[in-house]
This record gives sequence, C-alpha cells and structure tokens, in this order.
Amino acid sequence: MRTERVMVLFLAALMARGVEAQETSTMDRDPPERFTWLWEYAAFKWIAQPSDYGIPIAVEVGPLVRVGGQNGVGWTGSFDLTHDIWFVATGPRYRRWLTRLAALDVGGSVPVAGNTRSGPIVEVGLSYADLVGVTTRWEFFTPRGVGWGVGAKLGSGAGAVATFASAIAIVVTIIRWSGVENIE
Repeated sequence: MRTERVMVLFLAALMARGVEAQETSTMDRDPPERFTWLWEYAAFKWIAQPSDYGIPIAVEVGPLVRVGGQNGVGWTGSFDLTHDIWFVATGPRYRRWLTRLAALDVGGSVPVAGNTRSGPIVEVGLSYADLVGVTTRWEFFTPRGVGWGVGAKLGSGAGAVATFASAIAIVVTIIRWSGVENIE
C-alpha cells in the first residue's frame, strides 16, 4: 500500500510540474537553452521480437546542442538491461522542438559492449517538458531479425531519480538473493 501512495504522489508531482511549466511558458516556438544534457530512463514492451528479451530498461545520457531555431543534435550513450542481457550503446540524437514544451526525438545507436546479439538500434519518441514521453524502438538482431517495441520514458530529473532508484533496487535484490541477512 505504501508503494502505491508513493507512486501516486510521484505522478502528481510530475503532472504539477508539467502544468506549472506550461503556465509559465510563453508557448512560442523558441526552444529551451542552447546546450543541455539529456538523461532519459525508459522501459519497453516488445510487440514483435525474435527472442525472449523480457522488458528492457534503458538509461540514456548525453549532450544536446541547439542548432538553428527548433533543431538540436547530440551524441548519447546508453545502458540497456533485461533479466539476462545487458549492453552499452552509443550513437547520434536529433531533437526537433514542436513547441516550447513538446519535442520529437530520433536517435540511432550501436552496441559497443555487453552480452547481446543486437545490431543497430533506432528509436523515435515524443516528450513533454522533457519530463515524460512515449517512444518506439527497433532493434536489428543478428542473425535473427528485427525486434519492435513501445515504451514510456522519464526525462531530466525524473530520469535521474529513476536511474538511481533502480540501481538501489538491484543492489538490494542481489543482497536478498545472496542470503545475506545482516550487513555490518
């Protein structure tokens, strides 16, 4: 029950932040700062997949520079994790601000380390106030075909909080599974 209350409070705070941002914005077509750091936390549900990949969680971090009006380009690194597969990937990112708060993101990446047979990855998403968003993802598996999934993502501060909370949950789970009862 306590977890449900925390989730409700968390979602209410996110919604309040979005409404506050919308009310204080001029809603003109000027995008935010010239330089920013992306930090996104996403979870996906596979719609079509060539293997049992579970529900992947991805953390993506990298710089984004505004270039002319509503466009931004950057380079990100990501860490993807499922129940038995992990990998680190890197690649370019393009962002088009549709309004001051809404943005379209297109990115591609290639795994550079890990225990995956995934090839190139393409992602397209929409975000609101760089807080919440939806995304779709294609992974080109070698040699088994293409996986396609949809997901939700948290951006900026919410993404960072979710990342650290997941790391803590993983450590606690490992400790509980290892049979350690008291840590002194």
